Amino acid sequence: ATARPATSTTQQATDSKQRSTQQRIEALAKQQQALAAQQADLATQQAAASARADGQARQVMREAIRTGLASPLAR
Repeated sequence: ATARPATSTTQQATDSKQRSTQQRIEALAKQQQALAAQQADLATQQAAASARADGQARQVMREAIRTGLASPLAR
């Protein structure tokens, strides 16, 4: 059996390391994509909750004005 030259073994190790690094980069990219989708979903939920809270606050103020607990502001 003939021995492999050192450069071939070194090149194989370098190639293996590059593949491993590329796999880690791809895994991180997928994770980042999933987190971006999750963030977008949370932003949508937050916007809906904010709209509900705004509507509820307006309802409370209308009721307070109607019952005399508050007076409307002059514009």
